[in-house]
Amino acid sequence: MSTNFSFRTFRFRITAACAIFGSALVCGQSPSDVTSLPGTRGVFYRGGSSWVTLPWTMLWPATTGEVKSYFAVGRREAEADIPGGHAITQISEGQPVFYLRGLTTAMGPRLIRLGAKDDYRRIKMRRPDVFKPRSPFYEQDAREIEITQVAADVVAIRPKGTLSAGEYAVVTSAGPDLRRSYLSFDFRVR
Repeated sequence: MSTNFSFRTFRFRITAACAIFGSALVCGQSPSDVTSLPGTRGVFYRGGSSWVTLPWTMLWPATTGEVKSYFAVGRREAEADIPGGHAITQISEGQPVFYLRGLTTAMGPRLIRLGAKDDYRRIKMRRPDVFKPRSPFYEQDAREIEITQVAADVVAIRPKGTLSAGEYAVVTSAGPDLRRSYLSFDFRVR
């Protein structure tokens, strides 16, 4: 029994080391850089020689289109607002790599383009459908990303294409038991 356990432990350590080394090569950073990641939960970006912590906002989607839905001429949607006309974190890189610690859920992280207003930004969302489970985010707002596991509680995400200038957010579920509650970590591409 102890031989089997030690083999599993050895196999896990080899797999974890390969994941860290492989993701570091893919993401262009050495494994020592990833190990210096802050120990708190959050989303981080490597800005020069230091880590930048993206500020977060709890999204509380408000339902819109109730009257249209009642008269069967439209559908109910939801909108969540993020305060401020622009994100505090501004980057010039078109294909940034973000590291998420302690935030992986069944939904997984999403990269969403935000709609800009005068003094706030907005994410439009679909209302959940009981019979057809789907992502609450619209396809035209979501950007395709690559997700790489780099440690037990850390994943790296990178957009598959180059991001154009504008406002974006890494959005993840607030927790496995919190339905329709999301955390938004916003940034701006200059």
